[in-house]
Amino acid sequence: MQAAKQKTFGFCVLFLYMLITGLVHFIASMVPSSLDLLIFDDEFTQNWKAFIAGHEALMAFAIIICFALPAAFCLLYALPVLRAADSETVKRRVTNAPTFLSAIGASGWVLNYMLELSVLAYAGTFIEIKASGILLSSAMILLLECLISFELSYFVLEALNRFWALRIFFPNGGVAKTKGVFHPSFSVLFAEFFVAVSVCPILFLLYALHANWKNFGSAPSTDFIICITLFMLSAVIVMLFFMKIISAPLNCLSEGMKRIKAGDLSVRIRIASNDKLGALGDSFNDMTASLQEKEFIQKTFGRFVDPAVRDHLLQGNTCLGGEICECTVLFCDIRNFTAMSEKLRPEEVVSFLNAYFTKMEQCITRNHGIINKYIGDAVMALFGAPAKSQNHAEDAFSAAIEMKDALAGLNAQRSAGHLPPVGFGIGLHSGDVLAGNIGSDTRLEYTVIGDTVNTASRIEALCKEYKTDLLLSEATAGRILAPALKQRIRVIGETAIRGKTDTVRLFSLAHG
Repeated sequence: MQAAKQKTFGFCVLFLYMLITGLVHFIASMVPSSLDLLIFDDEFTQNWKAFIAGHEALMAFAIIICFALPAAFCLLYALPVLRAADSETVKRRVTNAPTFLSAIGASGWVLNYMLELSVLAYAGTFIEIKASGILLSSAMILLLECLISFELSYFVLEALNRFWALRIFFPNGGVAKTKGVFHPSFSVLFAEFFVAVSVCPILFLLYALHANWKNFGSAPSTDFIICITLFMLSAVIVMLFFMKIISAPLNCLSEGMKRIKAGDLSVRIRIASNDKLGALGDSFNDMTASLQEKEFIQKTFGRFVDPAVRDHLLQGNTCLGGEICECTVLFCDIRNFTAMSEKLRPEEVVSFLNAYFTKMEQCITRNHGIINKYIGDAVMALFGAPAKSQNHAEDAFSAAIEMKDALAGLNAQRSAGHLPPVGFGIGLHSGDVLAGNIGSDTRLEYTVIGDTVNTASRIEALCKEYKTDLLLSEATAGRILAPALKQRIRVIGETAIRGKTDTVRLFSLAHG
């Protein structure tokens, strides 16, 4: 909502609230006075009533003052909205309107009582009256009128605020976060509810019965029955509203929790109130936003490092250092990639690599391995670290076989597009490695280092010499125990590897 429209709408809301407050106070003033109930009904009281009847203009002026001054204060409360420098002022005034407008309206009854004291003192100079009885009667009537008008106006305005105005001003919640907003506690709300549905009706009944004690036992008057009916109806309305302001937010929270349980972290609830339930709704939305952000970070983190490494780090394993563990290291490198990439545009190179790496990654993760890093067009994968494996050598060998099949499928697609086939070489070696976080205090990388890694890389390089696309060391072949996999292994030769004094026996697939 634009700022100008928001100011105009805010003033219209407050002006409507002023009219409602005035109407409620007018009704409250008519109900008890229509019964003409007085605690002390004697000749002094009759003199007072006669004085009032003879000075109707004076009493009318006093009543006008009692309504006009609160109305003026209510207008002064609303006018700053039109010249507000920011939207926070508009939102704050509308949010606090039920409390402040009801309190301003109730002040009119206090003013009325003060004026009555002045008129009573003035009347005492002309007629003989008993001020104590009259003041007690007036105090009881005004207290009753004040309670009725305040409770009704507050709950009516609060209902309009919660279920209409605040939902427009705060479409995404956040009422309780607005600066300068009055935050009624539940104890205050329960106290107001108790006064509305219990204290006011009981006070009225006791007052009516005491004022008419001489006529006790006679049939109640029509006015009395009407007032009792209005009290009961008002109490039911207040009770239903109070149930609504409690149950509606709780239902929203319950539905929100169900959606979170179902995995929907985008859920947001709207509890447009400035009490604890509103704050709870804002906290719920903050929680879901935080969870959604963490999920996004976790998913994004899992795209830059393997999910197994991500989970390993998120469990608190973020310190420098590592541990010795046994695993199988796989190196895979595309053949003649440099020459091939020189014939392609940069975006074509990236597109090919993305498609190729996607196929290779699926084969590796399907067999409980992780991609530790991409080195240009080469892949370094680990089996047995950081997540343990029942047989990391068998997992690595199975992954290598699937990678060969995946490359054959990729080459079939390239052939259909009249593109040359792609070849690669895979080297496997098993042994002890140092696995952990390598780097500095400000930048870490989970990886493995050691002779096993170097040997696996050099075995992969030997694929060119042996004119094959898969080589595995004797250390890896000796750990493959499954008969279906073991029968697919054949000795291909024995060679010296740079950096090692002993020769290494190499194995490959028995077929292909």
